[in-house]
Amino acid sequence: MSALGAAEQLCLGCMRPKGDGEICPRCGYRLDPNRNPLALPYREVVGQKFLIGRILGKPGGFGTTYLAWDLVLQTALAVKEYLPRDLASRAADRSSAILQSAGDRELYEYGLNQFLQEARTLAQISHPKVAALVLAIGGIGWIAAHRGQERAPLAA
Repeated sequence: MSALGAAEQLCLGCMRPKGDGEICPRCGYRLDPNRNPLALPYREVVGQKFLIGRILGKPGGFGTTYLAWDLVLQTALAVKEYLPRDLASRAADRSSAILQSAGDRELYEYGLNQFLQEARTLAQISHPKVAALVLAIGGIGWIAAHRGQERAPLAA
């Protein structure tokens, strides 16, 4: 079974096997039919690596943080995107950004570079509970970090 096929049995609220029921027997999560329309849909795959689950916290002005499943490492992660709503929106392909206006390009790129620098700094912290991966896909920046349990650092 492929990594994506095996992930079909995961609860998108806790990223543990849930079986065929609508409600996860472990965490009680049920897919939200009123999911924020600015967020990626459930089970979207980012960069052929991260399967998107529930939204962690409230989507902010600079993007959204999701619970995700790393299809390669087979582990749960927090995945944060840089997509500031005042400057850009998600393109129809859901994997790239569209600027609100051409005049926003410089500000958007500055923010993206700051976001990616934050991720690079996080990735350099040597601690068993901190690991990060930095990606830029279609003009959207992504930070992926392990949640809670001790893990080995991620490799790109």
